[in-house]
Amino acid sequence: MAKAVAAAGGQRTSLREEFKKLTRERLVKAATELFASQGFRPTTIQQIAQRAGTTHTTFYQHFRSKADLVRLFRDEINAEMDVMLAKLDGSPDPGWKEVRAWVDDYAQMWASTHVRCEALWDAMGAEPELAADVITDGYRITGGLKQLLRRYAPADKERVQNKLVLLILMMDRLFFLLHSQERKLPSVKMQDDVADLICLALQTPSVGSTPARPKARAATKKAAVKKVK
Repeated sequence: MAKAVAAAGGQRTSLREEFKKLTRERLVKAATELFASQGFRPTTIQQIAQRAGTTHTTFYQHFRSKADLVRLFRDEINAEMDVMLAKLDGSPDPGWKEVRAWVDDYAQMWASTHVRCEALWDAMGAEPELAADVITDGYRITGGLKQLLRRYAPADKERVQNKLVLLILMMDRLFFLLHSQERKLPSVKMQDDVADLICLALQTPSVGSTPARPKARAATKKAAVKKVK
């Protein structure tokens, strides 16, 4: 009898936890859809709750604020970035062609996560504590480039990492702008130039300007333009 009661109690707990999980997922989905359609700032907690088929009281059982939802997005984006940087770190000395292909991969990653990225940037304007973590996250993520960074002296390594953090921030804003326009051809040229900047950043700072890679760049540009057409 006692075992049956315990089993029933365990089943009720399991069902309760499953319902709680599903409710949380509905809230996240509702918030994502509303952020995509009207932005972070205009979206209210009441709207999120209604779209999820629940109440604002239930919302607060899962999240303290809208910013908590965006922190969840940030963690997901950072996980995607870890994967992206691991790809760049796959070669100890990537050439322009490899870097240019990586920029394309980054653009595709951004397109798949753009709602979360845009919500995060929108939220940072309203929630300063979210903005405080962005640079720190950038250094943590670029610090994962173990193979690339180990070839630099300590002073040079710091400067290279600084440049990569700045470039990642720039790329995020660039792809936001390119995503909002209809014509795609200009993005090919801009992504070529982003690859140039990354190659510059990966140079030993004391060396100076980046060596030209005209053949690799020309071939990649031709293929990219053909793909767009």
